[in-house]
Amino acid sequence: MKGTIKLGIAQLFVWNMIVLLLIPWGAFAQPSTEQLQPEKNYRLPFISTDQTLNMPKNAVSYWFFMPKGGTITEQSSLNIHFTFSSTLLDTRSNLTIYVNGTALETKGIYTLQKEGQGWWSIKLPIDKIRQNDTNEIKFTSNQRSFEGDCADIDNPDNWVILHSDSYLNITLKDDYTAELSGFYPVYYEGLSNQNLLATDFIFPKEDREESLPALLKLSSSIGAAYAGRQMLDFQVYEEMAHESGQVNETSVRNKIYLGPFSAWRDNQPLQALSQNLDKDEGYLAITGPTESTPYYTTIIGGKDATGFEKAVNFITNRTLLEQANQSSLILKSQIQSFKSAFTTNQEGVYSFSDFGYPTINLAGAFHQRAYLSFIQPQEIRSSKGSYINLKFSHSQALVSDRSVITVTLNGTPVASTKLTAANTEEGTLKINIPEKYLKSPLLEVGIECYNYLGAVDCSKDYSDSAWTVIDADSQIVFFPGDVMLQPTLKMFPYLYSGQNGEPAKVALGMPEQFDADSLEAAALLAARLGQNTGRVYDWNLLEQYAPTSEQKKMDLIFLGSYQEIDLPEEIKTTLAVAPTENNQLRIQDDVNVITETLQNKVLIQVIRSPWDPTRRVYVIMYNNQEDLTVLKQALSNKEILQKMEQQLSLVNSSLDVSNLNAGEKAAVSVPKTTEDRVKDLERITRMPWWLVAVLIVLIIAALIALLRLRRVKNEFIKAGEKMKAEQGFKEAENGSAEGQKAEKDNTEKQSKN
Repeated sequence: MKGTIKLGIAQLFVWNMIVLLLIPWGAFAQPSTEQLQPEKNYRLPFISTDQTLNMPKNAVSYWFFMPKGGTITEQSSLNIHFTFSSTLLDTRSNLTIYVNGTALETKGIYTLQKEGQGWWSIKLPIDKIRQNDTNEIKFTSNQRSFEGDCADIDNPDNWVILHSDSYLNITLKDDYTAELSGFYPVYYEGLSNQNLLATDFIFPKEDREESLPALLKLSSSIGAAYAGRQMLDFQVYEEMAHESGQVNETSVRNKIYLGPFSAWRDNQPLQALSQNLDKDEGYLAITGPTESTPYYTTIIGGKDATGFEKAVNFITNRTLLEQANQSSLILKSQIQSFKSAFTTNQEGVYSFSDFGYPTINLAGAFHQRAYLSFIQPQEIRSSKGSYINLKFSHSQALVSDRSVITVTLNGTPVASTKLTAANTEEGTLKINIPEKYLKSPLLEVGIECYNYLGAVDCSKDYSDSAWTVIDADSQIVFFPGDVMLQPTLKMFPYLYSGQNGEPAKVALGMPEQFDADSLEAAALLAARLGQNTGRVYDWNLLEQYAPTSEQKKMDLIFLGSYQEIDLPEEIKTTLAVAPTENNQLRIQDDVNVITETLQNKVLIQVIRSPWDPTRRVYVIMYNNQEDLTVLKQALSNKEILQKMEQQLSLVNSSLDVSNLNAGEKAAVSVPKTTEDRVKDLERITRMPWWLVAVLIVLIIAALIALLRLRRVKNEFIKAGEKMKAEQGFKEAENGSAEGQKAEKDNTEKQSKN
């Protein structure tokens, strides 16, 4: 046992030496960089968009992650750029800044304006910053334009704006620790732009079949982890130094090397790592910034394709990754892809928590709001009668005559109720969802409360006494309908696969001779897919744009120029705009676009899969390399993608978006399997299928028995009649009848006499 422990320690030491010594990164053909200064400065914007504060008392928070190991110097500071309305009263208006709950400073707004011309710089307390943790920066404001109790409620002239160029200035004496468990935080949450995801990806040129799907899977994992990031900046490079896609070594961007070690032809350090791995073993390692490499570097590899798959599955499973508190790791165990926990409900009944929403506390006097988004499951249009059952509770201190809760759908108010003593603890509000809102896959639900306490001092905080809580057990009921939703580019890209514990899979078709721009566009697309769905996708590559029978069961994405893309006929016949064999375009008659207007634009279309109506097909086409650059720019900026809708979108060089309708001519019915029909039967009868089957069998048996009984009875009657006829009963009966008739006639004659 002791020998085994010693051997493990020795192996760990050897692996660390390989990472630190065998990989000086000069072997990656990296030019030398300037020596770093003893102290390193970071300028971090932390407000993504301008924040307007327009209540008498406001509070807003921002967060940043401080990786483990860095030492902050006294030079670090918080710098806030603000403007405010000239109507604010000097003696009643001020700003306060907190870090992790500790107040740093409070100053009057006019005093700050006089001292800093709209800028406020506060020294950052070293002892208040938590390492290997998320830190909160909180602003509160008291702002009054009129004297009197709460005179500024709903006053549009009472405002303060915190601007997006505000920044956190942090100086480190040394760099922070590199551990695999901190891969996502140090790359994307640490001392970097909180509105941006940026990485350099490098993979071997000789093994695209393994490395490219891994790149796309990792990109979707990064997107799923950071759904709110507006901007993306992914650069993809191949190994060969003489290629035009050589790594930009002057960049201080974090880098990821990924691919089976056997595929690296010109990289001796990674080949050396391969020699120390056994068959089917995966490998992960992360190194922190050094004097020669002022960025993080992560290696995702393996002895072979099987080992490499283990490493990719491990780093895209954050639950497993957070357990790896070391800088390198050899993977022997089989590791499955991470699966989504979301499960569809045959009854269509979901709680808010099923969509990831916790219990929400709308605390504070007067206006409080929360906004939630729900996507109809499985791309099935919910039927009439779908509804929301909102469960809430509220403070007993609220004045019922003036306190109210309102629900909006897609921005339109649809239901309200007063907050009274009767619904203090277990309040409910049922909202029927109008059918017009069920035509879109996305339903935006707004919950707005007016927490009224009466005459109060608006300069004080009433969060403890004025509150309304929205329970996570609130329900949204999407009764399954019989019609599929029309696929649209809203939320592009979005796919429904990966629910109910099934693997999230997508197949991608690209030109065989794809370049760095095509790879970057694909990586950006994968990241946006992860952001929109919250799922990590396994990617399949189409061979020459031809899906296999297995790939036809998946969602499909086709990417390429008009000249290179080779779409299956089943796809071409469905598309509104499709390339033909002679490099021309076939355009459907009812689509308001012509070939000339498609020049120098990116064309994005969505259709229903011709092989599986529950799957989507995205087709992205462009004319030349300049248009491919436009596609990358559009995918890099979420604001551009959010402008897309309907079934066809055009993006020009100015990133303007034009949307065109190319919808299906007729509604598509929901495909029913035998299992679906059985479940429908159970839902209608409210009995298990086997009991229904037993009852059906019993009913059939009873009918058969009745038929047989009737047939036996008829046979018995016929047999009796036959027996009577054979034994003379018929003649006797006739004689008796004649005698009775004669007796009747005699009786009538006597009565006449």
